[in-house]
Amino acid sequence: MTTSVTTAPGISTDHHVILYSGDNVLIESLATYVSEGFDAGETVVIIATQAHLYALNAALAAKQYNLEALIRDRQYIAMDAAATLKTFMQDNWPAKDLFFHALSPILEKAGAGNRKIRAFGEMVMLLWRNRLHGATIQLEQLWNDLSQQFNFTLLCAYPVTAFEHGLQSALKHVCKAHATTTLLPADIFMD
Repeated sequence: MTTSVTTAPGISTDHHVILYSGDNVLIESLATYVSEGFDAGETVVIIATQAHLYALNAALAAKQYNLEALIRDRQYIAMDAAATLKTFMQDNWPAKDLFFHALSPILEKAGAGNRKIRAFGEMVMLLWRNRLHGATIQLEQLWNDLSQQFNFTLLCAYPVTAFEHGLQSALKHVCKAHATTTLLPADIFMD
């Protein structure tokens, strides 16, 4: 089930979010997303937790992708979310100039030769998990700002459990920062 969200000015139409019920659901969905990018000849940039990078790489290897060749050919760029996040955070807030300084060279490299870019990021989830909700929404907006300079499709992901314990109302702010919201599986909010 995909729910379209009316986007405000400055929201990239290529910025999407999935809310997932478990890591296995995320990895399965992410492996499909990445595979579609590889098959289309796009550069895939993944900024994920170490555990999710490991699981994703295993899923891609099971699909017979030669990850070493994809990395060598600069079609696959995988980065640790926590380490990348540290490069642009100041006082628990994402600094715009540092964010652009950290991510612009990656996107320039990824888009070399007019190659399309397909990205996935979990840095927002790490901020949210640390209860830095305002910083999370700011980082989502910085991605939208960056999309004014680079042409890329971005997928973000949050576990559904991130919106438990009185945080359900915060979900609308996350959804508003994206062009579309997808629930995996579709019935995860059903009683």
